[in-house]
Amino acid sequence: IFNDAHGWELSEFDMSQIGKPISIISIKVGITDTFLTNNYEFKKEEIDISAKPGDYVIDAGGGWGETAINFAFDVGPNGKIFTFEFVPENLKIMNHNLSLNQTLEPLITIIQKPLTQDSNITFYCENNNGLSTRISKERYDEKDIKLESISIDDFLTSDKIEKVDLIKMDIEGSELSALKGAKNTIKKFRPKLMICLYHKPWDFVEIPKFLSELDCNYDFYINHNTIFSDETILFANHSD
Repeated sequence: IFNDAHGWELSEFDMSQIGKPISIISIKVGITDTFLTNNYEFKKEEIDISAKPGDYVIDAGGGWGETAINFAFDVGPNGKIFTFEFVPENLKIMNHNLSLNQTLEPLITIIQKPLTQDSNITFYCENNNGLSTRISKERYDEKDIKLESISIDDFLTSDKIEKVDLIKMDIEGSELSALKGAKNTIKKFRPKLMICLYHKPWDFVEIPKFLSELDCNYDFYINHNTIFSDETILFANHSD
């Protein structure tokens, strides 16, 4: 059932060869980005922006679960991962990946809602086999799935989440809106940030500008690990 996700043939990979007892169904580039080139880490000299033991992580854009499972391994039994994913085919693969990693599965909570600035906005999701898919405020097809949005601030309140140490976002151009919906969370906890910039050219300016205006004393770093134009990531860590 996993041979034609977005036209890619999926395989099972064993990460124990790199010291992580993790099994993952994915594609080669997904494994390379997450586990080998460590897209969601920034380590240079004394700078270390990565998931640490005990961290509570917002994983916005869960995809097939690679990042959530990798984060879960890094945060350990005292940490928690809240992964946001709503595309049915992605959820099918993610749940299979969680079943392959039963020691890490209890650390991961899946929230099947899109993240935006405001909660309770109705969206419609195209029901296809894609990693990413069309989502709009209008229903274009009777098969489209109805969704209600949530903001990170409201999620923390409704689910009584006691802290956030790290926010990672790869949500197909909705990053700025989701960050605006996390304004109170960011100002209160000043979490480490890993925010994809490559979906919209103006995000390279608008996202750092927005975060700077929150006065959280963030230092910013940009990293790009691939040979493609995708996957440029803004990292941020507060300096005091």
